[in-house]
Amino acid sequence: MHPRITRGTLRNKISAIGFVIISIVWGSALVFHPYFRIRHIEITGTSNIDRVALTETVETALSRARFRIIPQNNFFLLDRVRLETVLKTKFPIDTVVITKNFPNSIHLGIAERLAFVILDNGEQYTLVDEEGIPQKTLRPVAIHERIERASTTLHYPDVPALYARYGTYPVLYDKRNEKLDPALAQSVMRVYSYLGQHTDFATHHFVYPQNEYQTLLVVHRDGVTVAFNPVEKLDEQLETFRNAWQRELRKEKGKDVRINARYPGRVYIEE
Repeated sequence: MHPRITRGTLRNKISAIGFVIISIVWGSALVFHPYFRIRHIEITGTSNIDRVALTETVETALSRARFRIIPQNNFFLLDRVRLETVLKTKFPIDTVVITKNFPNSIHLGIAERLAFVILDNGEQYTLVDEEGIPQKTLRPVAIHERIERASTTLHYPDVPALYARYGTYPVLYDKRNEKLDPALAQSVMRVYSYLGQHTDFATHHFVYPQNEYQTLLVVHRDGVTVAFNPVEKLDEQLETFRNAWQRELRKEKGKDVRINARYPGRVYIEE
């Protein structure tokens, strides 16, 4: 005997089938309807990365369908991890926060990773990477960047002009080298980033003096100079300096003084 199908059972089956069909239709509408296609991309936090190139990369990544059918540019199906990986692979980015704004916009908050140093050897400026390898010759040192005092020629790079033309990369004056030691290049980037993120110390440029052993000088825009050891326990030196700067050394801004921060746990003004 065949089981008897009651009206209630048939009604339940029809309802279930109807629910599945409606769900498929609604799901397809949410996935494929142009209204939910990401059309607006807002980017903040960039200073050196080409924003046009960054936007084009995002658009290209979103235009590729997964499994040849599932759109990546759909508001509901956006794969944040995949997009972040693409951007970090192609650009010097430290972090990127991707926020969706209903129904078809995304915002990218970018924190750039320093990838270059502007090396000043006293004759010309060169862009070098984090391995210390020259990437591009920028320009010769200008006449106004050489200051004659008594019988001495002082060198003071025009950092605002360099930033405006080539990007906000740390400027290092080291007339001994055309190629930087990788450890020195990375130390300059580390100090520049740390001071910018954790203090109000306004870095102008760096100096790697010829006659001082393992010393990296950071010149403030208002006259103060700070000495670090770029080779040993740099993070501890930076933390010690941050605490001392916030407590009392900030008042030295505008004075022609040198602060020695080369020893973790100890910071003092040199006589």
